[in-house]
Amino acid sequence: MPLTAEGDRDGDVTAASAYREKPSRSPESKTAGPARPAAISKPAGMALLNLGCGDKGHPSFTNVDLVARPGVVGHDLRQGIPFPDRTYDLVYHSTMLSHFGQAEAAGFMRECWRVLRPGGVLRVVTEDLERMCRVYLEKLEAADNGDAQSAHDYDWMMLELYDQATRVVRGGGMVQYLSQDPLPNEAFVYDRIGEQGREIVAAIRSARRPAHSPKATSFFQRGLREKVRRLIRGMVLGSDGLKAFDVGRFRLFSGQVTQRMYDRYSLKRLFLNAGFSNVVQRTAMESGCPVWEGVNLDLSPSGQPARPHSIIMEGERVS
Repeated sequence: MPLTAEGDRDGDVTAASAYREKPSRSPESKTAGPARPAAISKPAGMALLNLGCGDKGHPSFTNVDLVARPGVVGHDLRQGIPFPDRTYDLVYHSTMLSHFGQAEAAGFMRECWRVLRPGGVLRVVTEDLERMCRVYLEKLEAADNGDAQSAHDYDWMMLELYDQATRVVRGGGMVQYLSQDPLPNEAFVYDRIGEQGREIVAAIRSARRPAHSPKATSFFQRGLREKVRRLIRGMVLGSDGLKAFDVGRFRLFSGQVTQRMYDRYSLKRLFLNAGFSNVVQRTAMESGCPVWEGVNLDLSPSGQPARPHSIIMEGERVS
């Protein structure tokens, strides 16, 4: 499970967290929005869309995130997907869906259907609630029977289930857990969250740098500015009002708060209710999109599944 929505940046709202349900409209209505980006290298005849790409943009896709940068279209997905009906052959998004409420997720999935061409595929990667629960029950039983190692694994599974839904500060309990050096169950954690876990742990450990380094100085300056802003807010709102402001702002705009998780049944139902057909569960290597092997976004640089804890599902727009 990611500690943040993919692409979350300090002070930025991710495309995932920015999306909010807009007034309903016909699935085939035209969407106002920015012009399409200049053409980039794509598989011949195929138009591919990567929503909420964060730092996982790919040159074969039209990549969309809240903040524009080279190769990425900047757009607030609260306003819908900024492209015309029947534009794409593949729409992809990863670890975004859980950050939407139930109504928001339904509207977003309808938008994905709208921009697909007939025969096009929507590929969704999201946390696998069923697998989480099965591992949790396994570790609960073992820990209750006195297995010390399983007790550590149990603690991590509780974080997977609840931390992102309840956190009120960046990184929540997961960052605190991963800050342990050494981790008491490092192999288990990496098996759960893949190479992303290694990257996060490495980033936490490398952040413990000397205070005189340029990065530390920059961090100190940003922290000083934030302290001044908080002082002013506290004078206006009072201590309780300031706490409510901080918590509300974090939960609404950080992109780190999970609203809803899915199992194979609930995710399939979401696809079907949005108009998709031929809904099937996939592995990281499989896809109904004929060019997926050449553009696979679900493998790490080493060729392993990037998010082994996740469920991957695809559906087709038939007409």
